[in-house]
Amino acid sequence: MLEVELPDGSKARRCIYSPDSLRATAATLLLDADISAGAP
Repeated sequence: MLEVELPDGSKARRCIYSPDSLRATAATLLLDADISAGAP
């Protein structure tokens, strides 16, 4: 999470990871753990 300042001066928390990078990270972790997501 990243805290950013909004134009009105308030602060908000935003996720710095895009859905694509999260999907890639999950796939990499599964591959490293020798788990095949496509196999039954």
